[in-house]
Parts: sequence; structure tokens; C-alpha cells
Amino acid sequence: MKNSKFLLLIFILIAVGIVGGCCVLNSVFPKAQPIRLPKTEEVVSVQVSDSQQHSVELKNEEIELLKSTLAKAVPTRKMSVNDFPAVRPYYKIEAVCLDITYYYFVYTEDNQTYIEVPYEGIYRADSQIHSIITND
Repeated sequence: MKNSKFLLLIFILIAVGIVGGCCVLNSVFPKAQPIRLPKTEEVVSVQVSDSQQHSVELKNEEIELLKSTLAKAVPTRKMSVNDFPAVRPYYKIEAVCLDITYYYFVYTEDNQTYIEVPYEGIYRADSQIHSIITND
């Protein structure tokens, strides 16, 4: 009887430790909110440029494909604290809408593709996004 109470106490302490650890992790290193995307009907143009400022404008079907790829991006716990990513090279996607311009930066780090939205979050993305924005 005494042994089962001790085991129950250990189990409760472990459960409280796990729940507490998750709460601390979520408050200190929160996941980014889902990526914000412009409404299709509000998009005036989408420009893609690389680190050397070479740019190209995407066509309507490329914009839709890009938007669906961006929508699948998975939030990470990495924080975006700069206007531009610290990682080079990167691609800048500039979606000009009627009343606001959305900026997304795409880069590869440690064989993972990321999308960074300045001051909002960093998202893990499918590497297919490179072929969309480079027209390969």
C-alpha cells in the first residue's frame, strides 16, 4: 500500500513537471502564428528578387501556386527580429496589395527551407517554393 502511494506521487510529480515544462517552453519560445497571406482579389502584383536585387514579376498562375505553397508553411519557434534574414542568400517576395505590402523572405539553412516574415515569425516550408520563385 505504501509502495503504491509512493509510485502515484512520483507519477503525479512527473506529470506536473512535463506540463510545467511545456508551459514554460510555450511562453519563452512561442510558435509563430499561422502565416498571414493576402486575399487573392487584393493582390496587385508579386515581385521576387534575390540578394543581388535581380527581380522578376510573377504571373497569375504562379501567384496562386506560390500562395498555396506559403499556406502550407509550418510555424517554428524561431523568432524574426530583423527587417531582413541574417542568412544569405535569400529571395524576397513582395506581394503588393491594394492597401498593404506583404514581405516574405525564402532561404535555405541546414538543408531546410524557411520563410521569414519580418517581426512575425519563421516558418518551415517545402523546398518546392524555390522552383516557383526562380521559374525553374
